Amino acid sequence: MLRVIEHLINPDNAISEAYRVLKPGGFLIIATPNQASWVNHVLLLFGHPILGIDLSTKWRYTYPLGVTSTISGHVRLYTPKALVNLLEYYNFKVTTVRGYSQIWFKTKIKGFLKLVYFLDNILIRYKNLAANMLVLACKRK
Repeated sequence: MLRVIEHLINPDNAISEAYRVLKPGGFLIIATPNQASWVNHVLLLFGHPILGIDLSTKWRYTYPLGVTSTISGHVRLYTPKALVNLLEYYNFKVTTVRGYSQIWFKTKIKGFLKLVYFLDNILIRYKNLAANMLVLACKRK
């Protein structure tokens, strides 16, 4: 489930179905944005909404430096701990939680964004601060 769970209205159905179809010892991989990312901490500190959640289906919020939000279709976001707890509720054993940096493929990296990109790549070492997370969970035997 790479970049999927944040778009689901009912993620419980997807997780329970994944559990049902996996063989014992089978793996579920989930990649999703991290609600608790360092960027979101900074944005909240200055009174801005977090990245990755839609405030409107049409209107785009303008962040500092003229950066506008994208319409993502994200319904819900998770912190690493919350996603682990959700998977454990469905009897998965989480084996790995790792952070990975924001994907800037739509943005030309220049000026201030170079600093953001640099910090993002340093802070992926701390799963709770990374822009995104990758979770590996195993169906219990």
